[in-house]
Amino acid sequence: MSIRAHLLAVLAVAWAGLALAEQPPKPIPRPAEFDLRIGAFYLPGDLPDTLVMDGPLKSGAFDDFVRAIGSRPHAIKLVTASPGGLVNEALAVARVVRARSMVTAVPAKGECYSACAFVFLAGGKRTIAAGGLLGVHQMYGGSESATATQLSVAALFEAMRSFGVQDPVIVEMLRTPPEKLHIFTESELEAYGIVSKRGLDTPVRQREENGSIVALVRSPPVSTEVVIPMSECDLPGCISSLGFDDELARMIAEPLEHVVGSHVGAGTVARLLLGPAAGSPTLIPWRVSLYRQSSGSHLATAALNDRGNYIAAIAPQPAMLGGYVFKAPSQVEIPTPSSTGKTDRARPAAQ
Repeated sequence: MSIRAHLLAVLAVAWAGLALAEQPPKPIPRPAEFDLRIGAFYLPGDLPDTLVMDGPLKSGAFDDFVRAIGSRPHAIKLVTASPGGLVNEALAVARVVRARSMVTAVPAKGECYSACAFVFLAGGKRTIAAGGLLGVHQMYGGSESATATQLSVAALFEAMRSFGVQDPVIVEMLRTPPEKLHIFTESELEAYGIVSKRGLDTPVRQREENGSIVALVRSPPVSTEVVIPMSECDLPGCISSLGFDDELARMIAEPLEHVVGSHVGAGTVARLLLGPAAGSPTLIPWRVSLYRQSSGSHLATAALNDRGNYIAAIAPQPAMLGGYVFKAPSQVEIPTPSSTGKTDRARPAAQ
């Protein structure tokens, strides 16, 4: 045997010995971004079209939801398995869920109670898997004044009606004491129109190539109006964070920036009129109005014209939506010279 052949044989034996001595290969850990937790919301890496709401809805839950949507802008399904939480946070999440026509689903043996039910009922399609429970009760007044509590009840009632929730469901919310829960029975879920169908087969289907969940084609509402409190941010970023693509966000922001600038401060509320895009079931903003939350005064409005562009527009009609009061802009008269040669300015009309 040549020296070269001998060395190759020795190396082959050594490599074989090393291979036999190795431990079985360990599973490759998934990267941290594969599964993501944002407050009460969980983004499962193996279901890229799905968000899971499985934590309590504490202060800031809506901001967490906006961040979750920003991380997964094409999500069309929200799994609701939360014990509940703050009413205003839940209603803010619910309005966005409704505006995006998301599918809501209580999973098998999951529990969606109290404020979680508000979010579930906002779904464009609603499903409850076998063993899943949906429960409601009165809201806790806590340290709120009677007026504040009544406003919260009014906002809840208005939201449920806009979601198409039937009166018997709302009645159970209002008459069940806060220390108890009314768990809807199988017959109630169907009789009250709470679910589209028992189980998960009707509103969603499996995409064969990757197993992700996608929505079935459905006819969206003609239009719907939602109210969203905004955090401090740049205006295009605020609009984009609601799930609209960057190009659309820039188109909407441009006419608004001419009035309010490019930065939105805390305490600003956005009032959106949403409707289907031309030739598509996708909901887009037909009109976006900004208001000062503390006073309800109108700041600026952008509206979609017939050419598909967003332009500066007049304020929409005064209204009370989502517990917020939106006023008409103050009437300002043109200054006229007085008899003394000075200019008299009319006071703004009373709100």
